[in-house]
Amino acid sequence: MMPNKIVVVTRHKALVELLLERNIINEGKFTLIEHATPKEVAGKDVIGVLPLRLAARAEREKDLTSWTGYDPGIGFCGNDGD
Repeated sequence: MMPNKIVVVTRHKALVELLLERNIINEGKFTLIEHATPKEVAGKDVIGVLPLRLAARAEREKDLTSWTGYDPGIGFCGNDGD
């Protein structure tokens, strides 16, 4: 079996629920990691907040604002009407 190419890096279950609800990720089609290592993100599509040294190893890295419209400093933005 091929390992999942999508990696979600977070400690927050609510974020995973939001990503699933918005169909950004699909159940069983991603790997959840609380604290990522370079080996775990290398060549993967990563969703989460990563230090630059880890983001540089990912195939693609999307921060939370890009995927969810959520900015930790101001809350949700974009098309959510807030």
